[in-house]
Amino acid sequence: MIPVGRITGLYGVKGRLKIHSWTRPLENIFSYKPWYIDHDGNQEVIEPLAGQWLGKHLVVKLAGIDDREMARDYIGKDIVIARSQLPPLEAGEYYWHEVIGLKVRNVDGVELGVVSEILETGANDVMVIEGHERILIPWINDLYIMNIDPDSGEILVDWRGEQ
Repeated sequence: MIPVGRITGLYGVKGRLKIHSWTRPLENIFSYKPWYIDHDGNQEVIEPLAGQWLGKHLVVKLAGIDDREMARDYIGKDIVIARSQLPPLEAGEYYWHEVIGLKVRNVDGVELGVVSEILETGANDVMVIEGHERILIPWINDLYIMNIDPDSGEILVDWRGEQ
């Protein structure tokens, strides 16, 4: 299961909910159906019926949630989807969830740490490595990122410290 967002609040009185999306672009979260929500210890299947931007918020109407009180029970819940719902990628492309948690080793064989997150900066994404120190490595293939091997759980980088 892959987390793609979180329900963050109520919107109006008819059971609509504000959501925070972790997809890019943000509204892509509405293209995945169904959603799964851990609700009272059970994996509940939820069908998003209508989702849209309303002001500064992404807002969704969920099947079977018709009033504010019913919707209140979903605040703070993560929205997850099955891995099989993700579109296939081209060779050499990776979803962020496949990269986060991989060990990072440089071309000299020094283990730098583990990918803790990936930041969007505009120019290029940046890998955040947590180890003995926090290291930020620009995601530039063949310059800094030499090889990604999810099967071995490792990323090889050309990074020797201060660049």
